[in-house]
Amino acid sequence: MILSGTQTEKMIVNKRKYFVFIGLLLAFSNTFACECFPIDSLSAENILKDYEFAIIGSAIKNINYSPEINEMWDSSKQGYEVVIVVDSVIKGDLSSKEIVINQFSNGNCSQIFEFGKPYLILGNRLSTFINRTPDLLEPEDGEILVEYPPPPPNSIQNSTMYCFNNDQEEIDYWNELASEYLVLYTSQCVSFETSRRYASYFLKK
Repeated sequence: MILSGTQTEKMIVNKRKYFVFIGLLLAFSNTFACECFPIDSLSAENILKDYEFAIIGSAIKNINYSPEINEMWDSSKQGYEVVIVVDSVIKGDLSSKEIVINQFSNGNCSQIFEFGKPYLILGNRLSTFINRTPDLLEPEDGEILVEYPPPPPNSIQNSTMYCFNNDQEEIDYWNELASEYLVLYTSQCVSFETSRRYASYFLKK
């Protein structure tokens, strides 16, 4: 079926509204507590061993797939999928002063980075994104709409993220980013403002 210009424009507008809605939903979900593993001066050393990189840096802009979400978050000088300018490296080998943060599937455990504030960030490299989102069948006239179970959370194996609820265009976008930047997967549980007590446990190591 060939879509008319008006139909195509409506599809684009609806898709943009969808991404803005997801961005707002993530912002709302962060008002609820995130349950993280306990961190103290004794556990910090073992936690650090589980991550390839530990850096100190600050966010400068959003780099989400949706331009509308980027504009929304940039206007508030904060974001969750952002470009980080690295100030210092605690662990890992970096070849660039800028890295990219990915937080797919973190929900209310996503860290919201405020622009200009220094953060201690622990994370693992994501080098490849693979789409595992199933093709859902659209019901024909007279058929009953099938309710599919919710998709599983994304999984990570050997620096590859398997995505179960993303458009292919978004997957391609992140693969392109991964070819240009070091993409780190992190969360609120292992990313802290450097002034926070949790960060001090790692900075003493």
